[in-house]
This record gives sequence, structure tokens and C-alpha cells, in this order.
Amino acid sequence: MSYQNPDERHQVEQAPPEKASPRRAFIYGSCVSRDAFQLDGLPPLADYFARSPLISAFGRRPDSVPEDLDLNAISSPFQRRMVKRDLEKQLPAALTKLTDEVVVLDLIDERIRVAESANGLIAVSPEAARAGFRGGSGRQLKIGAPAHKAAWLRAADVMADALHGRTVVLNQAFWATHDDAGGDLREKFDVDTHNRALREMYSHLATILDCHTVEYSPDLLVANSQHRWGLSPFHYVDSFYLHFVERFQALNLS
Repeated sequence: MSYQNPDERHQVEQAPPEKASPRRAFIYGSCVSRDAFQLDGLPPLADYFARSPLISAFGRRPDSVPEDLDLNAISSPFQRRMVKRDLEKQLPAALTKLTDEVVVLDLIDERIRVAESANGLIAVSPEAARAGFRGGSGRQLKIGAPAHKAAWLRAADVMADALHGRTVVLNQAFWATHDDAGGDLREKFDVDTHNRALREMYSHLATILDCHTVEYSPDLLVANSQHRWGLSPFHYVDSFYLHFVERFQALNLS
């Protein structure tokens, strides 16, 4: 091979520049966000925190593990890790270690009750309940109650401080009122109560966080009657997750 000049030869022999690693995502939320990241077109995940509503995640760590909570009884490594993270309040430290990750938030797990136990707070998640935890003898905070709202607002402010300067995407998912077969989910689930609370919560976070938002039209908030995790107001039809992918890509955060 001949070269027209030395500069051309240098250009041919020079190794191609390395492709920059894609910016990763950190989810604090629920399967609503996590399931979307199993589709093509989104960045790889750095980590995923779930089953720990804000009041618990940013609350006081219990002095001890409740006697009726047996972590070894949780067979799923993922579920056991989520309960352990909630007990140990690992989220705040995890947020401080973030570098350039995009933080994706959704509030679907705010449906989980929070119990006062061992001088601390514990999420009464389905996983913790299956491991024997019944909420102890202390006060329990449930979405929609005035005490829950006050505690949630305090926790949200703490989270906002922890996320200051981060790139945040607020995934504003609400409970579906109907499934794709026309079934009214309000006959089985307390959809209206949760959506009223979610509306206030998302509005508050959008105000105190410097964040991007992903919103959904009513025709996307439809439950999938054949969803792999079962019928639920927050197990949606495929178009819901595809919409998130499209909106996330449009933000051009990579």
C-alpha cells in the first residue's frame, strides 16, 4: 500500500479511538422502572433498590433485626438483599457513591406500609412478611394517612439533598384503573387512594428536585391481564414500557 504523505500513513496506522462507555442507570423504585430496562435502547444498570419506601429508606435504622423476621427464610437472593438493604438503610450511602449515573425514580413502592420497630423503621414489604415480619407492636404508617404524609415529606427533603447535582429522571407511573380485557381494577384494589397520594408525591418531587420527568397518558396506564408477574394495577401493557424507552432516549442523557 502506498501513501500520499506521512500524515495519511499516520492516520491509517493509528488505532481507532476507544468508544466511550455508556452512562449507567441507578434505579430507586419498583419493577415499573426495572422492567423497562430489560428492553433494548436503555443504558446498563448500575444498581436497583426496591421494596423500601422513602420513609423507611431514609429513616432511622432499627437497633436490631426483629425476632419474627428471618432473612434466611427468603429463598430469593434478590428479595433477601432488598429486605436487608431496607433494614440497614443502605440507600443513602449508595447515593453518595454515585459518579455519573442517571438516577431513575418511581414511587410505586410507596404503597408498602412502614412499621416502627426496635427504635427504627422497617418496610412491611411482601418479602419481609413472607419472612415472618408482621409489623411489630409499634405504629404503622400507611399511604393516605396524615402521619404518613408528614413523615414522607420529611424523607423526600432528605432524599432531595442526597440527589443534589445528580441527573434524575422521575418516572411518574400511576396505578391503572382497568386491565386490557376491560376489567375494572378498582373493584379489587384501592386504586383511587394510591393515585391521589402519588399525584401529590410526584408533584412535590418535581418541585424540589432538578429532574427530568416521564409522564403517561391514560391509554398507556393499562394493566396487562397476562403479565408475567400477575395481574396488578402496576403491571402494565407493553406500550407503557416502550413509551418509557422512547422518552428516556429523547432526553439524550448518554
